[in-house]
Amino acid sequence: MAKLRRQVRRTKEVLSANTGAPFSVEELHEGKDFQSSIKREDFEALAGPYWKRVAGPLTTLLRRNKLSAKDVDAVELLGGGSRVPKLQAELSAALGGRHLDRHLDADEAVVLGAGLFAANLSSSFRLRKFGMTDIASFGVSFESNDLHLPTVTAAPAKDAAAGSKAAKKSKKGKKAAAAEEEAVEPLASSKSGLVVKNLLPAGKKLPIKRAIKYNNLTIDGFSFELRYNASSVHGLPPGVERPELASYTVAGIQDAIKRYNQSGVTTLRFEADYSSLLHFCSAECVIELEVIEDKVIEVPVPANDTDAAAANATDAAAGKDAAKDAADAADKAADAQKVEAAGDAAAKDEQQGDKKQGD
Repeated sequence: MAKLRRQVRRTKEVLSANTGAPFSVEELHEGKDFQSSIKREDFEALAGPYWKRVAGPLTTLLRRNKLSAKDVDAVELLGGGSRVPKLQAELSAALGGRHLDRHLDADEAVVLGAGLFAANLSSSFRLRKFGMTDIASFGVSFESNDLHLPTVTAAPAKDAAAGSKAAKKSKKGKKAAAAEEEAVEPLASSKSGLVVKNLLPAGKKLPIKRAIKYNNLTIDGFSFELRYNASSVHGLPPGVERPELASYTVAGIQDAIKRYNQSGVTTLRFEADYSSLLHFCSAECVIELEVIEDKVIEVPVPANDTDAAAANATDAAAGKDAAKDAADAADKAADAQKVEAAGDAAAKDEQQGDKKQGD
């Protein structure tokens, strides 16, 4: 079968440039060779149902962006399959018969672009940075039947906006802003208890970090699912029949309540990388506690400063003693003057008394 498939691929490539091609496989079965030929018209007829699907992604892209074929300036074909004439005719018909551009090598352009982009992401290569923006092709929603209790409240939008604004100030450049963590707004909530959040909207720039926050959860644990948002215009990816992606269970909330008497803010963190793969990174509880501590701070004093302080204290004490002695001397002098004045007054009174007696 491997020989047959290899020859089929070669014949298809030959028919892209020729109207007919030989088909031969050596020792296909029991040592016998197989030889035949096929025309391009027969090949296209055998792949009849396939051609109707060729223009599907193109028309979906135009409808999703509300554009018409006249609004498109250029259409560049990439990939080895774009060389098939019937495929080119179907794409041209979907665009109203316009010409398709083929300025780049269909195979090398894809490989070279992927290699340069990988080198930009790697730290092992020094390469001039070039801009490239990728988006999530399909939306992913967060659904849970356990987070509908009255004790559960979503993080306030004001706090989420403030946190987002602070994060934007702390990071510089558009690349850092694209990778910053964003709060997830509720998408829907039913009376039956189902909570749905638009975790990764279709068309969101990548990479991106997302967070879902709840205040003061009291349940012992909860579970949630990640699902493709099949209700959007993008629908499910090709080949995917069921929207379910993964299911998780978060536990340990009661342990936090027993230890701190509250669960604080429970945060679920998600991250989507450049490949649009969504990862559930962590679940954590952040609790704020006010703790008052008494601290005694001892400040060491150098030896020179200690001697100077002692000398200053001695001088101050000597100055105080000298001032006290001067005050005592002044008090004694004042007392002596009072005694002398009293003596003079007594002598004068005696003289006046003697004079009166003589008269």
